[in-house]
Amino acid sequence: LLSNACKFTSVGKITVEALKTAYKEALGVEAKIVGSPAGCDSRLWKNIAGGEVLLIGPGNLSECHAVNEYVEMDAFYNAILVYAHLILNWAQKYK
Repeated sequence: LLSNACKFTSVGKITVEALKTAYKEALGVEAKIVGSPAGCDSRLWKNIAGGEVLLIGPGNLSECHAVNEYVEMDAFYNAILVYAHLILNWAQKYK
């Protein structure tokens, strides 16, 4: 559903924990934390900017950046729910 690929950021980091909490609240199941098989620019943010990187998004990782890539509408809407929970929880914690 929401293939959240945590790459270049340790699983114990607050950002990963916040995402896992938001995912559980929004969808009622535990988030699956995996590395991404697709190419992305996260390495630049980590290696050049020194920031934490979470690569998250809707869809199936096997479809990511593939020919005829697509995202199921349910996965898209569920991702929005997770993002909303993440933003609201983060804002409440750091207001």
